[in-house]
Amino acid sequence: MNTPIKIATWNVERPTRFSHRVVTINDELKKHSADILILTETHDCISPGEGYSVCSSQPLAHEQDGSIYEQGELRVSICSVFPIVKQLPVTNPYTAVCTLIDTPYGSLAVYGCIIGIHGRGKGFDSDLKQQVEDLSLLTKQHQVCYAGDLNLSFCDTYYTKKEAKLLLEESFSKFGLKNLTADIPATIDHIVISKSFISDASIQQSCWNEDKKLSDHKGVAVTIQR
Repeated sequence: MNTPIKIATWNVERPTRFSHRVVTINDELKKHSADILILTETHDCISPGEGYSVCSSQPLAHEQDGSIYEQGELRVSICSVFPIVKQLPVTNPYTAVCTLIDTPYGSLAVYGCIIGIHGRGKGFDSDLKQQVEDLSLLTKQHQVCYAGDLNLSFCDTYYTKKEAKLLLEESFSKFGLKNLTADIPATIDHIVISKSFISDASIQQSCWNEDKKLSDHKGVAVTIQR
């Protein structure tokens, strides 16, 4: 069998540079040792440790989209122990970032995102539409991992929106993607991967921060073993 690949995502709920949470969040990330990590509502002081290449969404202005941001805050970061070949274009570089990563199982376009910086309020529908359009183009050329804070639960009514959930489910089916975290209860952060990338592979799920003490989101991960 090949070496397993662990992919994880976590919304760390906007830690500030001098917050006591920075050390505990970084320690938690090191504990889980993901090969590819997608962080949302993050900061440039948040890191899973040495040995990672990092690609992030566009830096934010102090005042942007109706919110106030501290210098160093980022909506999305992708950290990878595997080589990042190049950055790929996205429609909205403030809420998404995409990199082509050379993994042991072949190249993978990792699209990290957040859908709706105000939950399912203002900006959610436009982010959703843009990201579906991005996935439509990406999946024609690459195997894809689409991951981050989708602001939707898929197996329950914890936090969802019927029309948006249906659109994503139909899009995943159309684009040959599978949501590997759809069956985790009370979860709005997800990891969705091209079926061709995970064919003949075993998938193991894991979660952390289930008590939501470090942030208001659980962290989720999948380990893929061919």
